[in-house]
Amino acid sequence: MDPLIYLVLAVVFFLQIPASAMVYFDAKKRKLKHPGRYELGVLVPLGGLGIVVAYAYKRRELPTVSPDTSQTAEREGTNQIP
Repeated sequence: MDPLIYLVLAVVFFLQIPASAMVYFDAKKRKLKHPGRYELGVLVPLGGLGIVVAYAYKRRELPTVSPDTSQTAEREGTNQIP
């Protein structure tokens, strides 16, 4: 194979690593369900770059973690014993 192909594959692979970290931290910040799955999807060899584009396009529509009802109840004072 041509050495240029090896160089291109290496560059693409090394671009996927920071892209996966960026997706992971964004998913955690947005409190999405299973942020690690999005990160691992980006690390798929050569296919991950397409997943980065799909994630960026759909990130506002992805399912989030539902707020814990017990924490909400504690803040409202409904869990206090009379």
